[in-house]
Amino acid sequence: MGPGTTGGGRRRGAPVPAAALVACALAAGCGSDAREPAAAPRSTPAGYTPASGGQVTFARPSDWLEVKPPQGWVFAAESRKGASVDARAGVVGNVPQVHDADAVAAGSDAALRLTAVRFERGPKRALKVPGARAAVRIDYTYVNDSAAAEPALGTDVSLVYGTGKAVVVRINGRRDRLSPRTIDQIVATIAVVPGPAG
Repeated sequence: MGPGTTGGGRRRGAPVPAAALVACALAAGCGSDAREPAAAPRSTPAGYTPASGGQVTFARPSDWLEVKPPQGWVFAAESRKGASVDARAGVVGNVPQVHDADAVAAGSDAALRLTAVRFERGPKRALKVPGARAAVRIDYTYVNDSAAAEPALGTDVSLVYGTGKAVVVRINGRRDRLSPRTIDQIVATIAVVPGPAG
């Protein structure tokens, strides 16, 4: 057995200092399980208020009030006129916990497609969201009530982060109460912030 070999004749590498191993473990992209860079919450534009559901942050219009989230959601804020909900933004946690944002997006609007009188989905677009491994945006219109004068607007941003965590940031509402500009502003502020490992 020569120097630098094990009993099986395989070469043994030089010892790696413990500090180098720790630094490698903490560095993003080290090893086969590349982690996304940690993100700080994005800045909040004038007229908007910070919001968060778990590790996902975004900015919502300041006049939208935080409400008890619907079943399967971890956060929701709504714009209301009396008892009527005009628009909603929030974080849906009840989605497949997979590593593929496309797979999350494929199922994120399933309930709407099944219950809506009419549903039209736009193209899927990849997004760069700070702190996320992957993000996919899908815009859509839908009609829940056959008496509705025009379809409602909706946008789902499917996010994958950490080691297999997935959520959807959903923004939807009446077309006369939710502008595409407001949707774009909310989407532009989405970030995933550091949280517990896993």
